[in-house]
Order: sequence, then structure tokens, then C-alpha cells
Amino acid sequence: MFKKSKRFSFTAALMACGILLVSGLCGCGGAKTDLTYDKSGSKPVVVYRTYQAIAPIYNPDAPQIIVYGDGSVIEKKGPYEYTGGMLESGGVDALLRELESEGYFSLKQDYSSGEPVAGGVTETVTVNLSTKDYEVNVENGSDPSGWENIVSAVTGLDVSGAEAYTPPGVVLFAGEEADPGNREILKWPGGAEDLADAAAGEGFKLEGDSAAAAWKAVGESFEREDEIVWEGGGKYYSYVYASPVFPGVSD
Repeated sequence: MFKKSKRFSFTAALMACGILLVSGLCGCGGAKTDLTYDKSGSKPVVVYRTYQAIAPIYNPDAPQIIVYGDGSVIEKKGPYEYTGGMLESGGVDALLRELESEGYFSLKQDYSSGEPVAGGVTETVTVNLSTKDYEVNVENGSDPSGWENIVSAVTGLDVSGAEAYTPPGVVLFAGEEADPGNREILKWPGGAEDLADAAAGEGFKLEGDSAAAAWKAVGESFEREDEIVWEGGGKYYSYVYASPVFPGVSD
């Protein structure tokens, strides 16, 4: 009688564990990641960045890829060039499942050799889920297993209807110049106070039409070969650049 009860208890435990494994909750086989997420167009689900020690005018810290919950995707094509498009239906879910299959959610947060590498690049993939936010930073040469496939999954998305995209906000930077010298002088298209405010502190945030005007002006000047200065409110400014601000993406 005692042996029969013991067998029954063991069998029942196995059945219970099997049921829980199906639901992804049993510790017997390891819990699966809850891949639910905010499906709005203002909450980023996946963000890919690269960091490199180059001049900030090149916007090296700006996101390379942003995938929102509604399937919209913003991609960096150049320091002042972005496009916006859409994934096909179910594309966000498919991306998350691929990241899971490549082991992303089991990686630790930082992978580094501990020694700075001249010109080295650090890649960051951030995933924001309903129950938890993840971030993995990988220094060039310290790649964990599967990292190349993880990055390829994010950067190789099939985005349709891509068009030029202007960020809704920018942080404007500038330095006041006492004398423009022989450099070409351009008239600042936005408010004269924009450059003054940008030069007074560590950047000045612009939104809406002011941000769009600044983004366009700086982008066009970035492509010029000759060194220029901007004139605004009777003063001159150099080293003028704009860092993009995207919905839901922290600096």
C-alpha cells in the first residue's frame, strides 16, 4: 500500500511538471521568456545602437534601428538621415522569437575585454517587454555566442514603404564665435534664440517645426566641404550640430 502511494505521488508530480512546462512556468525545464509587449507606435520594443569614440557631430550615439510595438521601424542611414517604414503583420513577434531562439534573453548585460580598444565599437541591443526590460552591451572582439545572429536579426529586417523620416525632437548644440574669419556665413533658419540657448548650456531641446528646421539646416551644412559659421541674432556660432530625439527612446 505504501509503495503504491509513493508511485502515485511521483507520477502525479511528473504530470504536474509537464503541465507547467507547457505553460512555460515550471522550474523543471527552465522558464520561457514572456514576449508580450506594448503594441503602440510610441513605445520602442527593440533598439539597436553602436557607440564609437568619434566627434559628436557625426551622431555616433544615435540609434541605428528602432522597432516600435505597432511594427513601425526607424533606420539610420547617415548622421542626419533616417528613414521610417513598417514591418509586415506579425513582424515584431517574429523578431522577438528569433532573438529568443538565438539566446538573447539569457545573455548577461556587458561583454568587454576590460581594455579600451582604439577605434573600437560597442554594440547595444535593448528589448523592452511588458514584464521586463533587457539590455546587452558588447564590445568589439568580446562577442558572446550567437551575437552576430542577434545583430543580423535586428539590422536585417524586411521593412516596407521606407521614406525619409524627420525626428520630432532634437537637441541642438553650438559654440559662440567672436569672429567668423574667412569662413562662409549662413543665416540660421530658426529662431535666433535657438543658437544662443544651445551655446549657453550643454544642448537645447527643440520640438516640432523648430526641430525639423534645425535638423534640415544642420544636415545640409554637414554635407558641405567648406567650413561655415551660422549667424543668428547678430552673433556667430560654429560647431553646430543636432542630436535626434525619438518617441520613447531615452538619451
